[in-house]
Amino acid sequence: MSQTPRGYDIYELLSALQKDIRRGKEYQAVFWAAELESFNPSMFWNRLRVIASEDIGIANSLAPLIIDVLEKEYNSAKERGNDSYRLFLVHAVLFLARSRKSRIVDDLLNVVYGEIQLEDKKLPIPDYALDMHTHRGRKLGRSYEHFFSEGCKLKNEPFENPYTEKAKAMLIKYGGLKSPFKKEKKIIQKKVVQKHLVETSMLIE
Repeated sequence: MSQTPRGYDIYELLSALQKDIRRGKEYQAVFWAAELESFNPSMFWNRLRVIASEDIGIANSLAPLIIDVLEKEYNSAKERGNDSYRLFLVHAVLFLARSRKSRIVDDLLNVVYGEIQLEDKKLPIPDYALDMHTHRGRKLGRSYEHFFSEGCKLKNEPFENPYTEKAKAMLIKYGGLKSPFKKEKKIIQKKVVQKHLVETSMLIE
């Protein structure tokens, strides 16, 4: 059993930290955080990263970014020997404790991975996914018309897009845009082949 110098079981500390963040009990959460960080800073920040996705999730999608930034500030202060590192620790825990929360990410993870691993569930590829970018879609003769009517459908679009019809007309008329990288890719492939031929001829000699 792993214990801190003050006698706390490390795994009980991790559990207490996460449970009190979930309940919004900020004083207790910061207390456990200070105890855990003094014993194993990496374990502390790893748990905060998990909490940001597991217990906060899409209720506050900036949480992982904010925790990442605060961890970097914490590490920078520690490297400089500056006591301000504790500010970033408390800020991170307080932010998570007061944040809006949702466990939808973890619950959906358990449902999907559970059905795949435990029930061997398989979903059929939906018809709308078989567009001009897929082999089966091309065999069905699907073009940009199908792509714009089915493949481009958006849910929760926050504003009207004034360019859709013009983009559709242009792509249908010209059959798509030319990639600026195709020519460059061919040049690189040619150079690789030439290099291979040179190396092979040297080995033969």
